[in-house]
Amino acid sequence: MSRLWLRCRYWFDSTLARGTWTNIMLLILIALVVATLLTPMILVLTPLDANGERRDVVATFWDTLGKEFRLALPHPSQPWQLMLQLLLGAAAVFFGAAVTTVLVSGLIGKLIALRAVGSRVMESGHVVILGWSEQIFTIIDELATAQAGRRKLVVAVLANEDLAMMNAAIQQRVRQRKHVRVVCRHGIPMDEDDLLLMNLAQARSVILLNPQSPGDTDPDTTTIKTLLALSTQPDVTTPVVAAMSSTGNMEVARLAGGRQATILDADDLIARLITHAARQPGVSAILTDLFDFAGAEVRLTRQPTLAGSTFGAALTAFAAAVPIGLVRAGGTVLNPEHHTTLAEDDQLVVLAEDYGPLKLVPPGGVPVISSAIVAGDAVAAQPVRHLVLGWNRRGPRILADLTENAAPGSTITVVGGEPGAQLMGNAHVTIHSGRSSDRSTLADLGVDSYHQIIVLAADGPALAADAQVISTLLHLRAMLGTRRQQCTVVSEVRDDRDRKLIQATRVDDFIVSDHLISLLMAQLSEQSAISDVFTQLLGSNNARVCLRRAADLVQPGATVNFATIAESARRQGHIAIGYRHTRGTSSVAGFGVVLNPPLATEVVLGEGDQVVILTADRVGRSQAV
Repeated sequence: MSRLWLRCRYWFDSTLARGTWTNIMLLILIALVVATLLTPMILVLTPLDANGERRDVVATFWDTLGKEFRLALPHPSQPWQLMLQLLLGAAAVFFGAAVTTVLVSGLIGKLIALRAVGSRVMESGHVVILGWSEQIFTIIDELATAQAGRRKLVVAVLANEDLAMMNAAIQQRVRQRKHVRVVCRHGIPMDEDDLLLMNLAQARSVILLNPQSPGDTDPDTTTIKTLLALSTQPDVTTPVVAAMSSTGNMEVARLAGGRQATILDADDLIARLITHAARQPGVSAILTDLFDFAGAEVRLTRQPTLAGSTFGAALTAFAAAVPIGLVRAGGTVLNPEHHTTLAEDDQLVVLAEDYGPLKLVPPGGVPVISSAIVAGDAVAAQPVRHLVLGWNRRGPRILADLTENAAPGSTITVVGGEPGAQLMGNAHVTIHSGRSSDRSTLADLGVDSYHQIIVLAADGPALAADAQVISTLLHLRAMLGTRRQQCTVVSEVRDDRDRKLIQATRVDDFIVSDHLISLLMAQLSEQSAISDVFTQLLGSNNARVCLRRAADLVQPGATVNFATIAESARRQGHIAIGYRHTRGTSSVAGFGVVLNPPLATEVVLGEGDQVVILTADRVGRSQAV
């Protein structure tokens, strides 16, 4: 079939799928076209009137249009003419009804076929999503946000779900429909023939979603099979983004996906983020801001005019952007040595609000208030009592991360696993059986004696898991009482719709695990080159985002611009990327965090406020106390 025929069929199928009113308008349009084509023919064939003139064009057009919708017969003058007209009328009604029945049957058959499968997507520059899960709504919203101000983005979805259900769910759950058009097709993502519907060769990127059906015990298997099916598609080099639920499947997924695939270790990333947030409440809001397309975003830029200067000098070279790393032939390095000399072909990793041009400021363009800068002392890590309530497949990784960074003498108590006790690294780990949402279990543990409490969401259906988490948090809120300020509580949440309910429990921080992975997948589908940046931000031994006491950088209560805060952080080997007001912010969106303020922004930071920094130090050395 020719490409023109495929495009015509794709347009026709898409038009029919838009609903009854669209079909009615299409029929009216066809009637108008037919009347327009017939009018000149009628005018030419109709004899001239007594004055030697032809009929009026508009009158002829309307007369022709009217005859398309009614039967017009001349008045009979003889009985035989009446009988003949009756026979002709009956024949017209019979054959007209037959033709109408055939046409309607064919149309209904086509609509049924279109509802079941759909035609091939004839788009270019579109994003393909393979599979169906709760993550799809966040991903589409993020892609739409990234597309704001540009041409409307087409997102093509292929899933083994009913088309009507998919369209209805997207219509109800996707908030940013103004900047995106979603085309759904029914099919099996791992089937090579069904993949042909997606026009992968012309797509901008492909996102694979893990299935979330209750009976699927190993969703990674489906994703790996789909990666293999994609690798067999001819002439397809489209970047692919996928996430593995189990770290053990990462290697085989990379082999199946090849060079064009970016594979995320979802469990490892979320486990690291949970332990990071337990030590420093509010860090999840920072990383969520970095992961999504609203506010500050991670982007790459070349600035030849900065060649020859040092990375430290570049930290205050942008009016409203913060460099956080370098991309060179050897790879990506976050927070490199500040005396590193920039080359002309170096790419800077920066935080910026959008993808517009970055404005440079001359050296000293924003004055630094040197008198407000202080030299902070490193905070020695102290023994910490951790309590982990609940268990899931990320539990072992969370334990490993807690013990890896624990100070000698720390303890970790887990509720929800096989009973036992052992020494892991510097921490003594004790595991108890029982339900974390049971108040008597919490009372026996003495929850008010712990410094950090982590509440994990169970594997399985997200709504049931979140319900148990909320129950546990409500018990903790009541039992901690006045000691709430000395104990940080961090919770994992599965469904983003439970965000407001979690905030009502006055938790210090919470991680919407599926939501964060969705944000990251959307980011990487737009710019896969920054995957190393996000991996390092959550790594245990690389540069990471931390919260440092503002009093360790500038005089408390002094009015300073952000250039002064950035300079103070630079002198200590850090990169300041924002600040956080802590008073009364635990229950508001963003947790009081402001990222990437312009250098000239003036701010007053008190004793309890914090500066968001990127550092290679261990968390304990930069931890807010």
